[in-house]
Amino acid sequence: MTDSIDWFGGSPRSPCSIDPETRRLVEAEIADAPQLLAGLRRLDDPPLAGQWQTVMDQLERAGASWSVVSCLCHPSPDVQLAALRAIRRLRDRRVLDLLVRYAGSLGGPIVGSEEATIRAVLRSEAERALEALTGSTVEVSWNDALTAQGQLERWRGAEHTRKRGGNA
Repeated sequence: MTDSIDWFGGSPRSPCSIDPETRRLVEAEIADAPQLLAGLRRLDDPPLAGQWQTVMDQLERAGASWSVVSCLCHPSPDVQLAALRAIRRLRDRRVLDLLVRYAGSLGGPIVGSEEATIRAVLRSEAERALEALTGSTVEVSWNDALTAQGQLERWRGAEHTRKRGGNA
């Protein structure tokens, strides 16, 4: 069903790829909602401008958290940004693992001022989404990819502590 969505498998421009389990969850989520699948497919239609926010609003209104988080793997930073903001508003903790993986792809040094600006906005929104899902704040040193990934993993730990009833 989702095989026709080009960016699901990852592309050279995609920051991540959808793992088989997440793909299964997206397919289950949209199985009875063909309009959601049509929306996801529209994200690849040129021109993208103007469509991505409408599609994201539709997914968010439907509470389609798996479909929203899958949009983090879309090659367009506009789609990724809209997805991060929707994740923050939905506050569905089930998507935490993919969100942490995505945020990890944002670590490392950046070359070029336009890319730096885009990446800075995505990093900030990723942090805000992680804070919304876990109720915790973690300081991230984004310029070193390995350090950033280790720090991002703390959000998973904060979520596990929260589930056990501890303070994180």
